[in-house]
Amino acid sequence: MLKGRAARLAGIASLALGPGAWAHGIDSTAGRAFDGPFIQGAFEASFRVDGPVATDFTPHRAAQMYLDDVNLGFGLHFNDWLSVQGNVRGEPLRTLRPHRSEAFRGFGLFMEQLFVDVDLGQAGFFIGKIRPTFGYLQDHHRAEGLFSVDFTEDYQTIDMIGAGFVLRGDLRDRGVGQHELTGQIFRADTTFLHRSIITAPRAGGSTVERQSRLRRSDGGLGNTGKFNNFSATLDSSDLDFLPELGIHLGYRFLHRSAAGRAAGTETRNEQGLAIAFDYTATMLDVLLSGRTTIKPSIEWVRFWNGGGQPGSVTYWGASVMATNGAWTWYLTGTLRNADAPGVVKMRDRLIATSLFYRFDEQWQLGAGYKYQRVRDSDTGKNTNDHVIGIRVAWNYDFAIGLKP
Repeated sequence: MLKGRAARLAGIASLALGPGAWAHGIDSTAGRAFDGPFIQGAFEASFRVDGPVATDFTPHRAAQMYLDDVNLGFGLHFNDWLSVQGNVRGEPLRTLRPHRSEAFRGFGLFMEQLFVDVDLGQAGFFIGKIRPTFGYLQDHHRAEGLFSVDFTEDYQTIDMIGAGFVLRGDLRDRGVGQHELTGQIFRADTTFLHRSIITAPRAGGSTVERQSRLRRSDGGLGNTGKFNNFSATLDSSDLDFLPELGIHLGYRFLHRSAAGRAAGTETRNEQGLAIAFDYTATMLDVLLSGRTTIKPSIEWVRFWNGGGQPGSVTYWGASVMATNGAWTWYLTGTLRNADAPGVVKMRDRLIATSLFYRFDEQWQLGAGYKYQRVRDSDTGKNTNDHVIGIRVAWNYDFAIGLKP
């Protein structure tokens, strides 16, 4: 699923997405120049300004200026097969307060991943704080552009302690492509690694996106203190009948917590299934001039007993990326439907588009627009929002040899 993407961006994505994501581990090309241990890293950050153009819900009439997608991924490679990898993530940990336009509200840093990785080629193993694989369009490295993951990030699986494996099979000589199977067991991270700095919100606040320290008593799916949660994904590509097609399958099981069961907020275990396809087409003299790459992706995700309660939640997502020279255009659409006994059905909608220009290997400028229809949990009514945004992004990757 890396066709049409630069190896440099593949390395950044691997460091950010974690074990089993895309081509498992870190892009190894940066380490070939070193005879001995080396450190590989990738830093990315973006500055965002989002503001409503129109809305029929007064509390949404607020603009926000913030740092977005701040990520420092790193890997300490001892040899060809053993490494310690991880990433520090920065993002707003508090939501925007109603009626208030704010700047850099609640920005915090936390350790998203830190794990030992053993990569033996056709097989790999990892253990530590991980980001278990599940869906495809849940991360901005796959659904790129402004506002693209506003709905799909709902089903990201982060802040987990666990272990997993990766099995790879290259069957192109038999015409059935390349495949990568990833499986992991995990539980919610209640260790010191969960703490955030700069901003450290406590549980219980209405504006808390992510609390600084998670405890067993806070509940939440997967917060069981036991490794009784698991997920598995299968990625396939280079199939003879359609070489540019990529296929992603994912399954996730999250066990209800004891605290949630006692409080009545988690009465069921949650199960999820994800199916996604992407396709990369390269053409000449289309749109502008020269080489144009178009990559459409679609995904269907369904949760049974979503959030630990009876009912189901379904996501339909589609994304198109078109690249020509320094220009990249993104179009994303997501449907989010929730059905539960005795509860009004939720039918949320998102359409987002954005255009980016890359000045060089490090700097990028983009602007975008989104329309969303979401149900307000307080009023029970649908609200319609039109929002525009501007993003300035910067990235830098490096490798340092440690042998004298």
